[in-house]
Amino acid sequence: YIASNAPPAGVLQTVIGHVVVLHEDTKEAFFAGAGDAVSKHDSIFTLADSRCRIKFTTEDVITMGENARLGLEEYIDNRQEQKKTSIFDLIRGKAMFYAMRLFKFRSTTTTVKTPTAVVGVRGTKFGVEVKPEGDKTAANTPIYLASASDRSLPPLLAQFGPGNWVTIALCF
Repeated sequence: YIASNAPPAGVLQTVIGHVVVLHEDTKEAFFAGAGDAVSKHDSIFTLADSRCRIKFTTEDVITMGENARLGLEEYIDNRQEQKKTSIFDLIRGKAMFYAMRLFKFRSTTTTVKTPTAVVGVRGTKFGVEVKPEGDKTAANTPIYLASASDRSLPPLLAQFGPGNWVTIALCF
């Protein structure tokens, strides 16, 4: 573990396999274990056959699948102003987001940026996958939109973009 001077954001609750945390401010990286802290502007990498679960100070939770890269671009947990803002960069891989809408926060926003899309929510459970075009379940058309009905298909958005990457967002 290598401590960071950046403001704390959360803790790795579960680590399966090999997870690397990179402090973007110092460019120092370490293999993380359960209980290790993550800070604002850190990047988290899961390697092959690896997974992790991160619990943030705002009670939000992110579960990352294997071969994923997630960056904490912006993270605000301001209890005095009752405001929480999280902006993540999912460069590749799968992640499940549990954006908790708590009464102690008057204003809550969660945004996930990918190479081809931006997903923004105000409190819900959703998943995002970023993968190369042509990987097993890649969409065949530029954009899919699903209805809000429980009987609809789960993919909410699949977007092709520069570099032949596909972003799929799922809402639950």
